[in-house]
Amino acid sequence: MKNPFFSIIVPVHNVPENYLHICIGSLKNQTFKDLEIIIVDDGSGSHTAVLCDSFMQSDSRIKILHQSNRGVSVARNNGIKESTGEWILFVDADDWLEYDALKLLYSHLENNNYDILCFRAVRNRRNVSSIIDYKLNFDYTYRMSNFEDRLLLYRKAMQPPGIAKNSVSKDTFYYIWNKVYNRNFLIRNNIEFPTGIPNSEDKIFILQCLRHAEMIHSISDVLYHYRILPDSATRKFSMTIDEDRRKLLIELRDIAQLMDEELQYKGEKSYRKGTIIQDYYLFAYMIFSSIILRKYYHENFNATMKERRSQVRKVMFMEPFASAIKSISFSSIDMKDKLRLWLFRHEKYFLFVMLVKCMHTH
Repeated sequence: MKNPFFSIIVPVHNVPENYLHICIGSLKNQTFKDLEIIIVDDGSGSHTAVLCDSFMQSDSRIKILHQSNRGVSVARNNGIKESTGEWILFVDADDWLEYDALKLLYSHLENNNYDILCFRAVRNRRNVSSIIDYKLNFDYTYRMSNFEDRLLLYRKAMQPPGIAKNSVSKDTFYYIWNKVYNRNFLIRNNIEFPTGIPNSEDKIFILQCLRHAEMIHSISDVLYHYRILPDSATRKFSMTIDEDRRKLLIELRDIAQLMDEELQYKGEKSYRKGTIIQDYYLFAYMIFSSIILRKYYHENFNATMKERRSQVRKVMFMEPFASAIKSISFSSIDMKDKLRLWLFRHEKYFLFVMLVKCMHTH
């Protein structure tokens, strides 16, 4: 039996039923039919698990994997192992694809030897939709043997958007669902999602892809809908966020150092050593901001103002936050972040929180 052209991997953990119906419906009803859908039930409750099984009964192209709740990275890795298609897409269970997405992707992939193909996506927040702008060149093949192409994509994946004065991306580039991946490329290079890291696992996955890729093509077609939920995990209280994010940053630091060494070795004389490390410090600085907001100054954190300040101060003097806040120059960041950096260096954390709240209400 011939293998399908596309494998679509959908991790599921207790997603609202109507969202899951929209997601799977957008995949089952693709105008391009040569596909398999791998739903990985990551320890959902019985109702969601039964719903997943019902999808398999209605369409022979759907496979279901049930696993204990081990996180989205393990779910996606198991989906990759189960996949048989030439190309892999990752779709989150509360998102959806345009109905002609696979047909358009097929037209770009059938006669080309790309490792990854990037397309555009729409951000859906309540009733407002906006196209995510990665600042990529459209209908262009980034060749990773080309120093400038490699440097640019490394920086897009490492640097947080909108902080640097001359930011290389307007929006987050390291999303995994705005790309389709050659399955043999992933298997051959042993590229998997890191386990034990609850957020930004996709950033590490994309950085590993970039380090091994030869050709990455970009198209302008808007094919994916990214739904932002009101109770998004990026805004929830987290008691373990400081430990979790430091674990991520330690792994990212190793990747950043390898990338910098590689670029220095392969690069031109004009390459400034430490460019990727500085982008990494910008990301660590952004993470420090989220730790303050999602833990120590969150309304659910039970502590006095004096205790909050003391505990944030301890985090700020840990690595890599200490190096990041010390190393970032005021001249390299925009006006909004100049103020944020000044507040951090002067340990005015409560004023930072008030500033963020004021910005969000206007």
